[in-house]
Amino acid sequence: MESSVSPAAPEDESFEYISILSHILMTPLSGIVLWCDMLRGKKEVPELVERGLVAIDRSARAQVAILDNLVELGRLQARSTELHRSRVDLLACVRDVLARNVSAAVQHKVTLRFAPPAKEHVVDGDPVRLRTALHNVVANAVKVSPAGGHIDVVLDKSADGFSILVSDEGSGIAPEALPGLFEIRSLNDAEVARRRGALGLGLPIARWILQLHGGSLLLTAREPQGCCCTLRLPQA
Repeated sequence: MESSVSPAAPEDESFEYISILSHILMTPLSGIVLWCDMLRGKKEVPELVERGLVAIDRSARAQVAILDNLVELGRLQARSTELHRSRVDLLACVRDVLARNVSAAVQHKVTLRFAPPAKEHVVDGDPVRLRTALHNVVANAVKVSPAGGHIDVVLDKSADGFSILVSDEGSGIAPEALPGLFEIRSLNDAEVARRRGALGLGLPIARWILQLHGGSLLLTAREPQGCCCTLRLPQA
């Protein structure tokens, strides 16, 4: 079953939402500060230094992703549709996003699998925002995948454009619940966001970015478990 609900921005702001946002931003920042403090006095221990660098890299990338989504949320609320277009090599885009998620995948004990296609896959689009959209999808797949699971990424060409399929082995989701994953929540779901440690912006913003490019983002429940997220884009 496929969902076709467009994202809607929150209608208002609240101190509770800001509190949750502050907590989510502080979590990766705390990891960076902690490891920096430890490494200042442990330079003679190479193994610890390596662990610290990996943790700092993971935390910094997590915070960058959060801030990217907040920037996109501001654009969505302002109904800003400006794109800085250029020719985008989707193969390079996929490789870059997977590299950004390697550390998180290792932490969750998840394997990222990607078989690069032989031919060029080029679209006309905003390279930064397309990477944000794909990163949101891959990062979400990493979060929901069980330890020992696999995430398969496939870049494919069709008659009218290109598709990037991201399949996970998570617990899955009921078909009737799929539309809700593309709604940006506000006050009523503040407690849910607090428990998840996330604002739920990733998939709604990814879909919005794809729509700005004349494409689409579809989420399909797989059998017996897991989901497949398909990013579709017209070719250049």
